[in-house]
Parts: sequence; structure tokens; C-alpha cells
Amino acid sequence: MRSGQPAIVKDRLKSSGELILENEPKAVQQAFRHGYVNGMTPETRASLNEILDRIKGENKDPAERVTAMQTKLNEIEQDPRNRDLARYLRSEMMHLMNTYSIKPREFKLDEINVR
Repeated sequence: MRSGQPAIVKDRLKSSGELILENEPKAVQQAFRHGYVNGMTPETRASLNEILDRIKGENKDPAERVTAMQTKLNEIEQDPRNRDLARYLRSEMMHLMNTYSIKPREFKLDEINVR
């Protein structure tokens, strides 16, 4: 939205490509309760929200949430169809780690980069 207010896309007019936006605060807050992420399909967003809701409900400590996210990330990365979901979950985990100064427990490096 040109006013700089957060909004969600409700619909797209096929004839002109114009977007119909919803900028009611409650609707926007519900849609983006885990950050303002763009470029996700509704199915991927629903899966991400479900994962993050469950992890946040089970763990109040940020370090425990990061551990739970890493476990879930290892699980969903097994299926290549979950590439986008894994990318967004990893980003959310990194944001949490940066916010609370949590250091990673695992480092992934290619063998060629290890000396």
C-alpha cells in the first residue's frame, strides 16, 4: 500500500492485475502473527504458522524454541517439496537467534571449505 500501512492481498483482478488489499489491523495482525513474510503460498504460510504456533506454545525459552525449530527443520528438509517452508523456518530461527544472541549448535559446511 502506498501509505506504508501493512496489508494483506485479498484478491487479484485477472483483467487488470490490480490487487484488492485488506488493511484492517486485526486481519493483518492475524495473517502476520509470526512476522511480515512475503512470497509464500497460502498453504506454505498456513504450515509455517502451525509449526511456529506449536513451537511457541510448547516452549517459552528462546533457546528451547531454537532447538525445536532445528529439529523440525531437519525433519522437513528431508522432502524437497518443502524447500520454501524450510527456507522461511530457517529465517525465523535465525531471527530468533540474532534477537536473543543464541549461538548455533550445528554448523553446516561443505568438505571443500574445511581446512
